[in-house]
Amino acid sequence: MRFARYLFVCLSGVLLTAGAQAAEAGQAQTPPSTMPPAAAQPMPGEADGPVRQLSIDDAVALALKNNLGLEIERLNPQIEDEAIAQARAPYLPTLQASFGKSGATNEPRSFTEGSQVYSESGLSSSFTVSQPSVPLLNTQLQATWSGARGTTDILGPSFNPSLQSSLFIQGSQPLWRGLLINPVKTRVEQAVLSRQISDITLRQRVVGTERSVRQAYWQLVGAIERLSVARQNLDLSNEQLRANRVRVEVGTMAPIDIIAAQAEVAGNEEAVITAEAGIRSAEDQLRTLIFDPNSPEFWSARIQPTNAPLLQPLDVNLESAVRTALESRTDIVNARKQLQISDLSVKLAKNDILPNVSLNGDIRASGSGGTRFVYVPGTTQVDNRFDTSFSSALGDAFGFVYPRWNLNVTYSYPIGKEAAQATHARATLQRQQADAQLKQLEMGITQQVRQAARNVNTNYQRVQTTRVARELAEQRLAAQQKRFDVGLSTLFELTQAQRDVVLQRNNELNAVIDYNQSLVDFQLVQVAPLGGGGF
Repeated sequence: MRFARYLFVCLSGVLLTAGAQAAEAGQAQTPPSTMPPAAAQPMPGEADGPVRQLSIDDAVALALKNNLGLEIERLNPQIEDEAIAQARAPYLPTLQASFGKSGATNEPRSFTEGSQVYSESGLSSSFTVSQPSVPLLNTQLQATWSGARGTTDILGPSFNPSLQSSLFIQGSQPLWRGLLINPVKTRVEQAVLSRQISDITLRQRVVGTERSVRQAYWQLVGAIERLSVARQNLDLSNEQLRANRVRVEVGTMAPIDIIAAQAEVAGNEEAVITAEAGIRSAEDQLRTLIFDPNSPEFWSARIQPTNAPLLQPLDVNLESAVRTALESRTDIVNARKQLQISDLSVKLAKNDILPNVSLNGDIRASGSGGTRFVYVPGTTQVDNRFDTSFSSALGDAFGFVYPRWNLNVTYSYPIGKEAAQATHARATLQRQQADAQLKQLEMGITQQVRQAARNVNTNYQRVQTTRVARELAEQRLAAQQKRFDVGLSTLFELTQAQRDVVLQRNNELNAVIDYNQSLVDFQLVQVAPLGGGGF
């Protein structure tokens, strides 16, 4: 009898010790850590690569260096540079040159040419410099010089060989259409604005990529913390299963209760597996944003975040944040520049419906040279010869010794301007539409900033309340464990208390991660729209 009493006391002590250990295990599980999370272990079937410790700023720097989306976006400013060069092309002079040689065999065409067949040959060249548009007044200029040398075997008073030099200059000045609104200049201004927009768009993509990286970083931190919570819960359920088996052995618990404890362990093992898979997915999301895809360790490297989630409150100045966003956010700056492009399009369309009145003028001069023979009348005997050099012919041409000029005004206006007027009306309506869209964008930006600020405050309050809820759940679990140890609580109630602790820990973890992500959003929503980045 004494031995049975002694055995009962010993077994009761074992049960109390096991219950106390289980309760202490439940209370020992910590809230979301403010220490850097450890790298997760590789799952079966995945390559075990090197562990790369990364701070959140290091991850952003790697993304700005390696991200394929940014590499593509960086080409757009260069493309726009070429568009500017193309728009400025009419300002560049054009040089055109030609060289030729000719020959002919002719039959006599008049009595002065005799009755014999004669031949002619010649060399010619010309150089033309044209300026399609002078920047100031949209003047069009063109200058052409041409020279020729010709020979013939027919006798006569003409130069043989003959040398010709001529200079021809012409210009056209718009007096109405194209005078105050220079189409070339306007298109250059539009190209420059498009270049600025491409720079701003690149900046927007950079900010969007930074947001994606920071969000993915905190997602990975949260996934690692969720695995830690799942493993702690698995340890707690294993400890509870061990304690229950002891109770069954001493006869204080029915064997059927072991099945419930085993089911709880199996469920917690599944939660660990799911958490490990979540880490792999979060790692892949981050690695595709920051790593060089050509690296041999692109898919095998393990990522170990070194930053812990922030828990301190942020003083949100909503008025200042809204003002900053409305002044300098990338999408509204782009919209304002698009509005300037629309203004220029309206000016171009208005210019096209004006009459075309142009002042046109040209001046030309020529010079001749070569060798002229004077024959004895009635014979082919040379009586005298006169030589005029080619330089003399050039001097006559460039000196305008024998000028001829022309000046006229032309007027043209097509009957019926439906196309041009429709283009102008369309451009005007698009300008009004862009102005309304700008106002709508301003309202949307204000709403987004307010929502981001509200999320910061809301999520910080969630962190505080979920922490209290987690602490109370842990206290309730400890109380249920003590009640269970003395037979005042059922296994179902104890298991439910354990599940409540896990739920509250995950709620607190989610609140902490959401708070850190809302901090990222609040900082970046003032710079760029939150949807402008990624791959």
